[in-house]
Amino acid sequence: MKSPLISQIIFVIAYIVVFQLVIGRRLVTESGLSIHVIDVGQGDGIYLEMNGNPVALIDGGNDYTVDKYILEKTGLSCNFPLVVLSHDHGDHFVGFKRILERCKFGILRYNDVVLDGRAVPQNVKNNQENKVKKTFDGEQFVIHGVFIKLIVPYGYIHGMPKNLNDASVALFAKYKDFEALFLGDLETGAQERHRP
Repeated sequence: MKSPLISQIIFVIAYIVVFQLVIGRRLVTESGLSIHVIDVGQGDGIYLEMNGNPVALIDGGNDYTVDKYILEKTGLSCNFPLVVLSHDHGDHFVGFKRILERCKFGILRYNDVVLDGRAVPQNVKNNQENKVKKTFDGEQFVIHGVFIKLIVPYGYIHGMPKNLNDASVALFAKYKDFEALFLGDLETGAQERHRP
């Protein structure tokens, strides 16, 4: 009676090992874009990566949830090619500020709203190594094969809207046949400005 039980246990263990070796290896080596929408409650915290390499971080939520998530994903040595602050509302920049204090980044883009020390620490803005500047409509990047275009509904020409949500920087990402649009808090009226 023990022999069939032992055979079943050996079969299950062998099945699990083979499954991990074959399926697990395919998942690790398969290429592609991953989008992590981090549950931050109100606000945004979106992390894009390509084949496990960071591509961009959009906003950081209203607490340190994004920082904890990024710490678990990348460890202490986090380095983002691109970070984007959609707009200067606390539910988007509190966790963002924490990430900027702890992680390295190549490029930081934000909208036309004047940033004070609440959203972007002065040491980050004043560091010559950091490429920190206001974005403009249509600014483009290619990071790890991912095409990124920043969309700004209002700029110097149009003046700033009364509703700060309508000044949100939107991010369009494209990889192969996949496209994604991240709007921050951009409301319908401002979205209409970008329809053909």
